[in-house]
Amino acid sequence: CAALVAGACVLAWPQVRFWMTPEQTYATRPGQILRVTLADGSRLVLNGRSRLSVRLAPDRREVRLEAGEALFDVYHDAARPFSVASAEGTVNVLGTRFDLARNAGSLDLVVERGLVRFAGNQPGVNAVDVAAAHRASLVDGRIAPPERIALQDYEGDWREGWLQVSDMPLGALVARLQRWSAKPIEVDDPALLRVRVAGRLRLDDPAQLLENLGVLHGFAVRTTSRAYVLDRP
Repeated sequence: CAALVAGACVLAWPQVRFWMTPEQTYATRPGQILRVTLADGSRLVLNGRSRLSVRLAPDRREVRLEAGEALFDVYHDAARPFSVASAEGTVNVLGTRFDLARNAGSLDLVVERGLVRFAGNQPGVNAVDVAAAHRASLVDGRIAPPERIALQDYEGDWREGWLQVSDMPLGALVARLQRWSAKPIEVDDPALLRVRVAGRLRLDDPAQLLENLGVLHGFAVRTTSRAYVLDRP
């Protein structure tokens, strides 16, 4: 019995040691960009309305993305794998640079450098390896095949207050713009969520951006004390 107990303690010790590791939490306000350098040398950039927690243990590094979006530039350490988890799925890496965002109904990954393994949290969801200059999305428990992208469209995007979109539904844009808006953005007419938008959009003035899009796409924007409300005129 003593031997069994001793063996169980040995097996459990790495997990116990991990949970004894102090957790650090970082969060941003609407429109705030926060740059963080972790103790292991990895660098993070948080978008607005984002929140994540970090544990750096001797044998592994784990981040939980609780809300919003972050860019990860991971310091290579083969002895300490680096993972980012959310309610929808998990990304596992050794050393790479990637962007992970929790948007409306999807977990969206863009890999700028290296290779990451993208997996859903539901049983039966196959993990997908996503290479540099590719993006992939986890929607309704499924990961679509990665798509090749032009990285120049992403370099310096939201980190500099811009968003480059191409044929994006307005509903998806609203989810991203919400990270920069102090007020909620509400859409009264569900059909507006399917309107397609494109262009290089400035994010730091959500009210003006919505007004400009309304002129282009034929919807009205009402500003109330609590929200921006989009509807047909």
